[in-house]
Amino acid sequence: MERRVTRSQTKRNASILADFHLLTQEDSVQTPAGPSTRDVDLRSAQNSTPNNFTSLTEMLSMIAAHVARNQVDELDEVQSDLRVSIQPGYSVREAYASTLRKIIEKHGDIAMNCTLKSEDNRSISLEKLCRIVHKLQTIKLREITVIQVKEMLDAVIDLKKSVNFDVEWLIKNLVEILEALELVNRLKVCQDRNLKVVQESMRAVKGSEDLIQVYEDKLKKLKEKV
Repeated sequence: MERRVTRSQTKRNASILADFHLLTQEDSVQTPAGPSTRDVDLRSAQNSTPNNFTSLTEMLSMIAAHVARNQVDELDEVQSDLRVSIQPGYSVREAYASTLRKIIEKHGDIAMNCTLKSEDNRSISLEKLCRIVHKLQTIKLREITVIQVKEMLDAVIDLKKSVNFDVEWLIKNLVEILEALELVNRLKVCQDRNLKVVQESMRAVKGSEDLIQVYEDKLKKLKEKV
């Protein structure tokens, strides 16, 4: 398992020193000097000592908190950048390892004929493919859009053409999903149109019923006159 850290120690130290410099500038602001007698100077020194001590304590606490945050950020980055070896000899970040294993178990060595010689570049391409597969597996059916599927399809076709991944199975699935979504959208349009026709028909029927009632009342009055 390979370990990489993307943020350098120099950058963290510079950030800590910047905070320290800012705090020391704030603490260095002085109040106008009072009477220049020894007693007054002594009392001033005694009164200012607790405040200076408090400021120093706060400053050290802030620096310690800053260092702790940087350590947490560094740990997160290291964990997210951990590499996992996947048979038959690929290396991807831990977040994509499970997806790649399942792909290889179901569809075989999809990168066997890959034209990329660099392990890093091959890993980037495999991770890109894993992101697409993972999104398809986790996204809710009602949330996926035609545009999203088209973007995925274009990306997979590019991987097929550029690095020669064996992804015909994924292209076929995406095409079928795209066709199904487009059909659903057309059916929704027809449904909305039919609903509109039904609503208009119901209003027409309601109007006819009202008109029938008017003529029935009129007929009743005419009948009473006979």
